[in-house]
Amino acid sequence: MWWKVLLAALVVWLAFGLIVAVVKGLFWLLVVGLVVIGAVTAVKRFTGAASRHEHV
Repeated sequence: MWWKVLLAALVVWLAFGLIVAVVKGLFWLLVVGLVVIGAVTAVKRFTGAASRHEHV
């Protein structure tokens, strides 16, 4: 009987470990995505502002 409890505890521990790993990976993917979107937005804003002033 004790081995069933041990097996259940092992399964729960592995599940939580997997969930934590997935969340950490998605967090860093989100951070990198936000940095890329911010950089693209900044480049578009500065290049768009420069091109508008040249045509005026």
